[in-house]
Amino acid sequence: MTGNPNLFRPLDIGNVTLPNRMLMDSMHTGLGEQGGFDRVAAYYARRAASGVALTATGGKAPNVEGAVLPGRPVCSRMRTLPTMLR
Repeated sequence: MTGNPNLFRPLDIGNVTLPNRMLMDSMHTGLGEQGGFDRVAAYYARRAASGVALTATGGKAPNVEGAVLPGRPVCSRMRTLPTMLR
């Protein structure tokens, strides 16, 4: 194998052990606006099933003031929390 010989080795981060060192970085797909959180959850489930050990999700503002555009998902809205915590 060429490249990074550590890529498929486990990695300890605090009390969590990742099975490999593959990371999917944060990105905004727009899926939350196109069909709700079920589409977003399915998107990340496919990435996890393919072997990505750690995923940093994106596209959710912490509060209304941090939203890029009006109507985007906001973590501080109580009505959106139950679907984001599934």
